[in-house]
Amino acid sequence: MRDFDKMAAPRAAIATREEWLRLQQERQRLDPKRELTPNNEHSAGAKEQEARRTEDRLAFLRDRLDRSEERLDNDHSFARLHGQARADFERGR
Repeated sequence: MRDFDKMAAPRAAIATREEWLRLQQERQRLDPKRELTPNNEHSAGAKEQEARRTEDRLAFLRDRLDRSEERLDNDHSFARLHGQARADFERGR
C-alpha cells in the first residue's frame, strides 16, 4: 500500500491493542534512508501532518485502552460485592 493510500484509508472506530502496537512499530521503524521522493515544502508538510495524525491516534488509542482496562477492573471489583448487602441483611435477621 502506498503512503498516500495509508493516509487516505479510513480509521477503525474501535480502539484495539493490535492497531496501537502496529502504529508503535511503524513509528519506531522510521529511519533515514535513501529515497527518490521529492524533498520540497509540500512533501515535508504532508509527512509532518501524517506524523502528527499518527501521534494523535496513538494517544487516543492509549487513552481508550487505559479507560477500558480501568472500567474492567472497576466493574470486576463491584461485581464481587453485588448482592452482599442483601445477604448481610438476611443473615442478620
